[in-house]
Amino acid sequence: MTRRLSPKDRIRKRKAELGLTTSQIARRGDLPRPTVDAYVCGKASPSYRNLIALSVALECSTDYLAGLTDDPEPRQPVSERDRVAQAQALIDHIVTSRANELMQQRHFRAAGDLLSAIGTVREVTGNGQ
Repeated sequence: MTRRLSPKDRIRKRKAELGLTTSQIARRGDLPRPTVDAYVCGKASPSYRNLIALSVALECSTDYLAGLTDDPEPRQPVSERDRVAQAQALIDHIVTSRANELMQQRHFRAAGDLLSAIGTVREVTGNGQ
């Protein structure tokens, strides 16, 4: 019986296979480095949005990172619609994170402008959520 790799082990394995540092993974996924450190050490589990960001950074499927498959590549070709949905989820994560940072710095107008802009993009692309 083979032992399944834990999510932290899968992250470490992809990190090693790609020759990436934790900082590089953080930059590629637009995640805070301490957050990525926590995932690599197994001290935290990624949210769904962060799982998507990690899969982009580590060039693998979310199913692989979640332990649903041992193959890091998607089982079936990803449709254009799914790629757009993943990209939009990542953009939402980045925009929301930045807006939260701005609000913490009391830059309320800039945060509002940023959130308004993403709302406009959703309307134009027909993806209002």
